[in-house]
Amino acid sequence: MPDLGFDPLNREPKTTELVSSFLTTKDAYDRNHGGIPEIDASKHHVRIDGAVENILDLSVSDLQSLSQHTVVSALQCAGIRRHTMRTAIKEVQGIDWFDGAVMNCKWSGPKLKDILERAKVTLSKEEKGHVAFASHIQPCQEDDWYGASIDLERAMDEDKDVILALEV
Repeated sequence: MPDLGFDPLNREPKTTELVSSFLTTKDAYDRNHGGIPEIDASKHHVRIDGAVENILDLSVSDLQSLSQHTVVSALQCAGIRRHTMRTAIKEVQGIDWFDGAVMNCKWSGPKLKDILERAKVTLSKEEKGHVAFASHIQPCQEDDWYGASIDLERAMDEDKDVILALEV
């Protein structure tokens, strides 16, 4: 796959390879906001804290012991086709992505809802909250840590299939 020439590693497959099958089985795109850390799965933990009764510190094996769910879903970089926008419409900031910053994969892991129920979220259904994800393992391009969030309501909705992916 051609590297887009940025540090950290960011690359995308050729579109002919990308559309050769429904599921992306090889050469998925890489979007990194920082270096790629080496994580020892036997020592790595996920901490659940904040508006919960029970703070959880879960190992990868703890997460694997929970009921596993599989979801087929697309993952797309927000900057897909930025090259076309830059060359056909106007100058924009960011990596010069073409058409390959998307993948359709089978993801597996425990439902986030099950983990949050174990932690006993203390917010009521009427209170608007977010589930915030943060990685402090390594700095990213824009900050000392990388984070994102989703609405708590979405995370707790049985029909939304929100999982903490352990496999792709």
